[in-house]
Amino acid sequence: MNSSHSLRPEDREDFERVLDQALRGVPEEMAERLRADALSAADRLLVRAAAEYRELCRLRSAPRAQPSPPGRLRTSLLPALAVLVPLIAAAAAVIFLVLGYTLVLTGVRHDIGASLVLTGWAGAGLAAVTGAVGLGRLVVTASGRRFPQVRPYPARRSEVARAREAWRTALLERALLPYVRDRVR
Repeated sequence: MNSSHSLRPEDREDFERVLDQALRGVPEEMAERLRADALSAADRLLVRAAAEYRELCRLRSAPRAQPSPPGRLRTSLLPALAVLVPLIAAAAAVIFLVLGYTLVLTGVRHDIGASLVLTGWAGAGLAAVTGAVGLGRLVVTASGRRFPQVRPYPARRSEVARAREAWRTALLERALLPYVRDRVR
């Protein structure tokens, strides 16, 4: 049998629930035997609800993310840069200031020390500005005024739920109930 008519492991529990539903009202000693027979014939029974099962499998395996537009790379790098630039600038500023003031205070290479101090303060300024911009962006995003939170794929989840219910209904009405009725006779 091809894979579209094979019961996937993740659907076995649903199959068993629908089977239990079809076996309601059948005497217990007969229900146990019918249950075992139906479980061993699951792939054969699945054929009667194959269209609904294929649709369910198709929706589940559909890609979850849409391909990103060409400009998306720039957008995804921005948050990383918003975190990294202030951190790296602050680390560089500390290093330059410590080295510069050390050289200035020891009197060795006073001109290089002064340049390092100036560079350190510039790095500190850069860290402060980029940190403030990043913090401002974080506050705006958290407030949700300008950038509302988008929850992707709620429609997709409901489509999968509808397809699952359609499969379960078809399985019950077209496969399991007729199977149980035939066996009980």
